[in-house]
Amino acid sequence: MNFGERLRFLRNELDYSLRKMADELDISFSALGKYERNEHQPDFETLKKIADYFDVSIDWLLGRTQEGYDHAIRIIDNAVEKMDPNSEVELYIPPAILNEMILKNIDESHLSLIPVYGAANGMLNLSESNIIQYEFKHNQDMPEESFFYIISPDDSMKGSNIVKDSKVLCRSLDIVDKKNLEEGKIYLVSYQNSLYIRRVFVNNQDQITLQAENVHFPPILIHNMSDINIIGQVQSVEFNPNEQK
Repeated sequence: MNFGERLRFLRNELDYSLRKMADELDISFSALGKYERNEHQPDFETLKKIADYFDVSIDWLLGRTQEGYDHAIRIIDNAVEKMDPNSEVELYIPPAILNEMILKNIDESHLSLIPVYGAANGMLNLSESNIIQYEFKHNQDMPEESFFYIISPDDSMKGSNIVKDSKVLCRSLDIVDKKNLEEGKIYLVSYQNSLYIRRVFVNNQDQITLQAENVHFPPILIHNMSDINIIGQVQSVEFNPNEQK
């Protein structure tokens, strides 16, 4: 990319109009337009102002270095090395993170490689063979072994915006005592060789209830904590097909 293309790329990252960007940089609207069309080059002070605003180097702005791209490639190569070489699982890099790699030289320690588990035959399955994708997550406090994504196999938790094919981020847990359960939170629970995404409640008779948020999925009553295994706790829902336009 030449200077004008890189400047336009940076502006689009902020979703700014040409006029808003001109106001932010205190540059005339017409001058900024000429910069983006490569009809005119800014002087050094203006270049410095633009570079400082976007936190990039002047050399990168002028297309004299591929440093950001090389940095991104190194991170991606390191991630691929961690994956099974015999697997056809894809690596997904959210565009915002890719841009941070290129533009900000984001440190690799701020990224975690998170597995995404698919639904096999309409059921949740956390076997390694059921990993359908790895994804970068931007969170330096997120150890990669402690978090994972699952693809919801049904609409049982649609009341919490978890519908079929939603991508759900979970934090790994190993809870064996119901005293450690957070009442009413959504957990990933293993029960009778099946996995469920459910709200978990403990009632007065020491029964454990796995509660769906869809009337077509009845509650599951469990009398003994040892009959279930709490695999993880739901943190967020990051994809909902019903919201796609």
